[in-house]
Amino acid sequence: MDIIIYSQPDNPQKDTLLKNLSEFIKPVPIMAFDFEGLFCQLRSKVSGRAIIIFLISHEEELERLMADRSRLFNTKCIIVLPENGDDLAMKGLALQPRYLGYANSDFSDICRVLEKMINKHRRRQP
Repeated sequence: MDIIIYSQPDNPQKDTLLKNLSEFIKPVPIMAFDFEGLFCQLRSKVSGRAIIIFLISHEEELERLMADRSRLFNTKCIIVLPENGDDLAMKGLALQPRYLGYANSDFSDICRVLEKMINKHRRRQP
């Protein structure tokens, strides 16, 4: 199973998220810094077994993702929003994520959810 993190290169929370994830995920997750790079990574994953963590910087980025959601190929995702707000959360939930979190956290919640998703996938492996 591949872990893909989508983030803008200048997102200051990216490094904190990567540091927390690197404590229990080996190998290091694949990074994608724009939507075309993300979709290219998804096309190259023949098995379709990928979890995407979207570290969203602003509302326009989330709207672009929603417009291209058919290109996500039914992957599992976790969405991390920049701020807590009903409008933004409703848009994020429209993507049917496994978990919706916020960037003002220490990302321990994201790590726990991801760990559960990975363990569930491993139990299903023959």
